[in-house]
Amino acid sequence: MNVIKYNLFFNWNYEKEEQWLNELSRQGLQLKSVAYVRYEFEEDDTKCYEYRLEHLDEAPSDIKSINYIESLKESNIEYVCSFEQWVYFRRETSLGSFELLADPDAKIGHYSRMITLSGIVIFNILVLLINNLCVIFNFYILNIVISVLLALLLIIGIFTTLKLYSRIIKLKKEKRIRK
Repeated sequence: MNVIKYNLFFNWNYEKEEQWLNELSRQGLQLKSVAYVRYEFEEDDTKCYEYRLEHLDEAPSDIKSINYIESLKESNIEYVCSFEQWVYFRRETSLGSFELLADPDAKIGHYSRMITLSGIVIFNILVLLINNLCVIFNFYILNIVISVLLALLLIIGIFTTLKLYSRIIKLKKEKRIRK
């Protein structure tokens, strides 16, 4: 039987999404598909998986991404599904824990891709906000509400970017210390 759950995760908190998926797997719900905030699970308490997420450089259907996904099969890492450039992987917990982004350079690349994504979102929100502010002088209450919501989204987007950037700085410091 399939179970639908809804949850909202921001791109800088992908680790929390992994934790949530891992907890649901321990409860017998195994991920099937993802679309925005909608998660579809299959009930199966005979297996338990560890889930990992990665934001790829290219679309999952790109040949480079396909080759990467195929290469993970050698480590018994299974491709579950994707949403946009986010890819969901899993491996049975009986095989031990696994990391997709084991070295600092991989993590830096991952966070850099998420900063690029955040930048695109911030730009689009800013354009919408400016457009809406031009109309706000007519004092339509809906425009005021939309402008406030867009401003909040803009703040969240900027916060996301700064948080990701601070992670990159931390990883670069760790990398220098190891050398």
